[in-house]
Amino acid sequence: LNIAFNWLAKTDLQALSVGSFQIEGADVKASVYEYESKSETESLWEVHKKYIDIQCVLQGQESIDLAPVESLSISQEYNIDKDIAFLEGEPEKKESLAQNEFIVLFPGEAHRAGIHGDRQTKAPVKKLVVKVLV
Repeated sequence: LNIAFNWLAKTDLQALSVGSFQIEGADVKASVYEYESKSETESLWEVHKKYIDIQCVLQGQESIDLAPVESLSISQEYNIDKDIAFLEGEPEKKESLAQNEFIVLFPGEAHRAGIHGDRQTKAPVKKLVVKVLV
């Protein structure tokens, strides 16, 4: 995590373009996305086993739902190459991220991101996701 946070501290995040790149080989990598926020029903639950996610909203705002994996059901089995499984269920907790705020999600922490910040209105979002191999 130190490599990721040092990179975040010294990088002009607002200047990053959409795309994926390596920070420290496959161990620490990042992707920048631009999209319209979604409703809870349009957004997918996901969980990872090998990578920590640092999700940082660069522009706009979004909500992220969180729940224990045990409380959700599997909708798509774990894909080892993509380090992701998709789930279904209801959130236990809801977090809101404004511009320049971030959340750290460890392997096994189910999350559903990209939800409208006000939970009602689509809005543009630019987000950075840094993945750190555990």
